[in-house]
Amino acid sequence: MPLALFAWMWTAAANSSCIIPLTDLAAEAWVETAREGLGLFYRAHAAPQESEQNSEDGNSSAADGSLVEGLQCHGLWLNFFDEMWDSVGDGGAATTQQSSMREIIMRMLHTSLANPDALSSHPAAAGPRFRLLKLALRLARSSAALSATVGSGKGGSANSAAAARNASGPTGWLLASLLLRDRAIQAGLAWSTSLVNAAAAGSHSEEVVHPVWGRSPVATKDAVNLLNMLCRFEADRLQAAAAKNPALQHLAAWAPGKIVEGLQLISSPAGRNPLVKAYAARCLDNTPPAEVAFYLPQLVQSLRNDSDGTIGSALLHKAQASDMFAHQIPILIAFQLEQLPHLVTPNPNPENQERGLPKSLACIFKVGDDVRQDVLALQVIRLLEEAFKSTGLPAYLCSYGCLPTGYERGIIEVVPNTKSRAGLGELSDKGLYDIFQAEFGMPGSPAFEAARHNFIASEAGYAIASFLLQAKDRHNGNLLISNEGHLVHIDFGFILEISPGGNMGFESAAFKLSHEMTQLLDPGANRSSATWTEFEELVVRGYLAARTVAEPIIATVALMAQSGLPCYSRGAPVDNLRRRFHLEMSEKQAAAFMRQVINDAYAKWTTGFYDYIQALQNRIPY
Repeated sequence: MPLALFAWMWTAAANSSCIIPLTDLAAEAWVETAREGLGLFYRAHAAPQESEQNSEDGNSSAADGSLVEGLQCHGLWLNFFDEMWDSVGDGGAATTQQSSMREIIMRMLHTSLANPDALSSHPAAAGPRFRLLKLALRLARSSAALSATVGSGKGGSANSAAAARNASGPTGWLLASLLLRDRAIQAGLAWSTSLVNAAAAGSHSEEVVHPVWGRSPVATKDAVNLLNMLCRFEADRLQAAAAKNPALQHLAAWAPGKIVEGLQLISSPAGRNPLVKAYAARCLDNTPPAEVAFYLPQLVQSLRNDSDGTIGSALLHKAQASDMFAHQIPILIAFQLEQLPHLVTPNPNPENQERGLPKSLACIFKVGDDVRQDVLALQVIRLLEEAFKSTGLPAYLCSYGCLPTGYERGIIEVVPNTKSRAGLGELSDKGLYDIFQAEFGMPGSPAFEAARHNFIASEAGYAIASFLLQAKDRHNGNLLISNEGHLVHIDFGFILEISPGGNMGFESAAFKLSHEMTQLLDPGANRSSATWTEFEELVVRGYLAARTVAEPIIATVALMAQSGLPCYSRGAPVDNLRRRFHLEMSEKQAAAFMRQVINDAYAKWTTGFYDYIQALQNRIPY
């Protein structure tokens, strides 16, 4: 590694045009080590007591030596990133080279700090961890200073200001720096907490010899209490320092962004700052009432921490401006049998739409289930649907209307022109392939192939949604088939961390791809047909498109974490959702990962057996 570092430095010094591509390649390689769990990201380090017991094992010693070498490599690597950041100039006008370097290193840091628990707890990791956090805080401070300079109109040309604003969206580098700083603080506090837990685990012994600090003159119990106190006050100090950051005052001059950006800020630790919170409220105020109502469940949950009334005032202001929005507020709920564009699918009758007449809808009143969980799933589906449309993908999803009206009750729109797969099974014991022939004609006919294409598009869309949501209980009663061949999933009572049978987790496939579905998608059952290739490519491309809206989806789910919904009752639903996006992977790696997921789901036996159990227990045809 020292030789490689010397070669990198020499190349960068000899030709400044190589600095950006060289740093980009180094950052990609760094991310690869994070994905593979090497060096600083290796977590299989034994506790000190266990290490002493295994000291006689030569293999253990060799592995420990390799880990230390890997940690030393990461330490040198961080020195290289420091040098490259210095080489483009820390501060001053936002040059194109500096903006590119900032984006590369920020991407590397966000990936490194996305999961603090993934960082090694080996004693030799202390140096690289401190350097990583120092680099993150340094870049966050520099980005905040840049946004302050641009916001005040000082210290740079118009082109520099435009480059800084466009590089990071309408909120500029300031909000990016806030998020990076928060991740660095969380990683630091998580590291301190792990040390506290390690000390607490050994508190039964009279004396503990730390592998780095040696013997402590303070009793273990007193040391644990002291460390807890220091961590607590350090967190308060950092929050107080952030509140006094002079750069934050320029948020008042920034044009408000989209509501998704506001939600991301509210759900992050940065949202505790009054100036950041006020900016988030302006994002809400700048959004049409229909779109704000879409996120109403999350906004209601955010009122738990709205001690100053900023978000509550924004909601009341929106309700005063729109009667439609006021009717959606849970404490003033009033259901009207009219089609609301932001909640339901378009009316097929264009004449009524042009005349502005109320449109009748078929609805069911659901009792006994927390309908808010269906709303959450449909919100994620809606965000995915918009991502597919924005990238021009033909993947199909149906975000039908759903409105909670009270505790474990609500109103759900009936998806028009559909029949349940179970209902079709009651009329015939044939599979989907035969049902499609009966409905649309022989294979090869225009009607049949159009219906098959619609089925491929919808199965691909719901494959991605089901994987990200971990939707379970996918028996045929929860699947609909439209009169055009589209597949529609309904009833999201089991998502994220919960599953039927007391969280048995029997449906082990990432999404439902049963044998009868493969007969439509892959007629030759050899995974080489044109229709199968079309399906596989659409799922892969759809997954890559879904990663572009990962942060809005994660923020939407995170804001409901304290809602008491069943899907948050076990595990780590938000953290695991982030992991399923695999943001640490390149697009090539993510595509290869998704192909493995598809192959694993292909006619998996647990999928068919779950349908068999449902047929025996609940008489649901399959």
